[in-house]
Amino acid sequence: MKIAFVGGGSLTWAPELITDLALMPEVHGAELVLQDIDPAALERMLPLAELICRQAKSEMRVSATLEREPALTGADYVIYSVAIGGLRAVQADLEIPARYGVRLPVGMNVGPAGISRALRHIPATVELCRQMERSCPEAWLINLTNPMTQLCWVATRETSIRTIGLCHEITHFAGHIAGALDVPPEEVCFQAAGINHLPWVLEFRVGARDGLALLRDWLAEHGALHFAHDMLLGTPWTAFHDRHGVKFTIFEATGCLPGAGDRHVAEFFPHFLRPETNWGLDYGIEATTVPHRAEMYALQAEQVQCWLSGEDSVPLRPSPEQVGPLVAALAGGRPERVIVNIPNLGQVPNLPRGAVVECYARVDARGVHPEFPGPLPAMPAAVCNWHLAIMELTLEAALCGDRGLALEALRMEPTVREWEAAAPMLDELLAANATWLPQFQ
Repeated sequence: MKIAFVGGGSLTWAPELITDLALMPEVHGAELVLQDIDPAALERMLPLAELICRQAKSEMRVSATLEREPALTGADYVIYSVAIGGLRAVQADLEIPARYGVRLPVGMNVGPAGISRALRHIPATVELCRQMERSCPEAWLINLTNPMTQLCWVATRETSIRTIGLCHEITHFAGHIAGALDVPPEEVCFQAAGINHLPWVLEFRVGARDGLALLRDWLAEHGALHFAHDMLLGTPWTAFHDRHGVKFTIFEATGCLPGAGDRHVAEFFPHFLRPETNWGLDYGIEATTVPHRAEMYALQAEQVQCWLSGEDSVPLRPSPEQVGPLVAALAGGRPERVIVNIPNLGQVPNLPRGAVVECYARVDARGVHPEFPGPLPAMPAAVCNWHLAIMELTLEAALCGDRGLALEALRMEPTVREWEAAAPMLDELLAANATWLPQFQ
């Protein structure tokens, strides 16, 4: 077995995922190739990967390269985690819309920032898939890169590469809701479907009990904003803390429960991120700023150095991420139930066929077999369909370098409240990203 990790110098993803793979018996003896365009990132991550494998007593062989082709050649699995343009591009994605009255807490999937990010990442994803078609046509692409829906959609629509998108949001929410309801996490079971960062919990069981009924009772006692003011400290770590105020407010009003973190869910609606709500802070949403991200990366780099120096021990325990179990299941290990982003084959009948949807699936040696939860309720379906239409326009704009299509997508964005602002905002975003957008030149 050969696994290529494109973006393998990632401080956020690589340490956890390498540990998970090293602990998987099905992966022992495999070849793992870390590929990155940053030599300093590989110089840091390769010795850490070797240390993890030694301490885990794994027979996984690890190497690193700056070149994509040798990493992909003969690969069975390709893990994809990149950030085209890095923090410089993220800063433009967030700051330019903010000057036009659009302030987003994340800016990775939707909103003007999500459109801008998609324009950069869609061509890069197609390029990767074309390389895979030449070097490892039977490999699975395991995508961790945002915008998740658009990248998995273009990969499966425009190329022959089998693609699975993985996101941990609903897994984290299951753990959080167990804590709120004071029930064992292993008893929580969801059925859910929708789009990435906006899956909807269609069924919720706590053992044999109706979890949605339990949540309604809990909200009647505590209220939707019960956690909204917890740990509002403005740090890189508290900015990621989910306080559920947006999800619980939507659930109280509509009976429909989103299943991702509030910082993502709020970006799909025009209601929560306004000056009148302190840009979401009243609901417990702290913005994840570029300085926050830079500080987080610096702390993660410092932690890696502590592990390499022996000052700290590498934590050899499985993470909550799904990459390791998914690879093991595809390789013939124990079948797994995983939340995936894959094309809609009818499992969500009131979302477009072929569009990428988020749903549960059984994964085994024969592949990925989606569960069929049925249609979404009317309101979730309307919101998902609206955003899928924006995403498809953005996808076409990215492939063709078509400013007109990109402008249509931006004008459809619910967070863009002023029609006249869309054109100058787009022009500024295209100019700021020109280095990574040759198709628009």
